[in-house]
Amino acid sequence: MVKDFLEDYARQGSDKAENNQLATLNDGQQKKSGSLGLGDLILVKENEQFPADIVIIKSSDEANLAFVETKNLDGETNLKSKIAC
Repeated sequence: MVKDFLEDYARQGSDKAENNQLATLNDGQQKKSGSLGLGDLILVKENEQFPADIVIIKSSDEANLAFVETKNLDGETNLKSKIAC
């Protein structure tokens, strides 16, 4: 039980840090990622980390491809290719 508490406490701290990262909105304004809501359009640049689920609308790639690295809670990472809508 103590081990689970310590893991949850550490995760809470990392979640707080992730939610305080700034995201650039489509209009150039910046907003904390924890404050983003449904319908917010954001600009994600190459190699930028972003702690949220997003729908890719457009990519700078000619074939409209984007590569997204996902991370599970256990630390496992996967690189996935996505085609923008």
